Order: sequence, then structure tokens, then C-alpha cells
Amino acid sequence: MTVDLKKFEDSLDPEFSFGFTPKWGDVIYPYLNREQILPIVLKTFNILNWLTISSKEDNAIAIRPGSWIKNSYEITVSFESGKISIVSKSQGLAMLDFGINHKNVELFKYTFLKTAEKSAEKSDEKELSK
Repeated sequence: MTVDLKKFEDSLDPEFSFGFTPKWGDVIYPYLNREQILPIVLKTFNILNWLTISSKEDNAIAIRPGSWIKNSYEITVSFESGKISIVSKSQGLAMLDFGINHKNVELFKYTFLKTAEKSAEKSDEKELSK
């Protein structure tokens, strides 16, 4: 994870969640074609150093690894008709999440939108050079 992303993550206020396997979710509406979304999602997972465990036509799942002290988190990104749903869920026996799921979702959104913007700039440059 880059210094810029670490600063962004540290600037987020924690949003606590409670439940058996606490989770946090949000939705974004990017202006992308369906074919563009999956490669950008996978690139975002790679930038964040999350392990991609599954990728299909309409969703992708990654794990943010923990340690023997910290929980791991499963991040599921689903996309359909111009809408991207992001859900981060604690793994293990956690009952209370101290804001990490919220940070995972916000970090993914921030990185995804920056990656999509860079991707759009590159495709515009290719079109102009033709």
C-alpha cells in the first residue's frame, strides 16, 4: 500500500459495527462499461495488496489478510447495471468491528475511482494518438 493510501486510511473516522461476523457495505455508481469494471476491480485489489480469491463475470472477492492478533477481512465487490456494491465482512469469531470494515470499503472506493480515472486518461490518450 502506498503512502498516499495509508494517509487516506488513517484519515478515516472509524464506524463501528456489531453482529456475528460484523460487516459494512456501500454502493458506488461509476460511469464505466461492464467490460471495464472487472479489470479495474482486480487492479484495485492488487494495489491494496489484498489477495484475490475469486473473480467472476459479476463479482470479485478478496481477502485482506490479518495476523494471529488481527482478524482477516473478506471484501466482496458485486456489479450490475452500472452499480457496484462493496461489502467488507470480518472473518473468524469477531462480534464487534472497530471500524476496519468501514475503512476497507472507503479505501476500496477511493482507490477504485482513482484507478478508473487513470484508466480513462490512458484510453483517451490512445484515441487521440490514432
